Amino acid sequence: MAVEDQYDDEFEQLRQKSMRTSASFEDVDDISGGSAGILGRFTPTQRLILAALLLVDIIVIGIVLLVITGVLDL
Repeated sequence: MAVEDQYDDEFEQLRQKSMRTSASFEDVDDISGGSAGILGRFTPTQRLILAALLLVDIIVIGIVLLVITGVLDL
């Protein structure tokens, strides 16, 4: 019985620790403005423009790397 009580106590301690941790994460979500994060502050049109700019940026970086390595000759 003593071993069983020890496991019950350890389980209870882990459960309480887990509850405190999840409560901390919920507090952080409340502070940051929810699950949408920083993109939630932008309108759909602004998000589309940001995505297009990111795509153009990735393409330009790829072309520059190809030119630097000599694979693409301009």
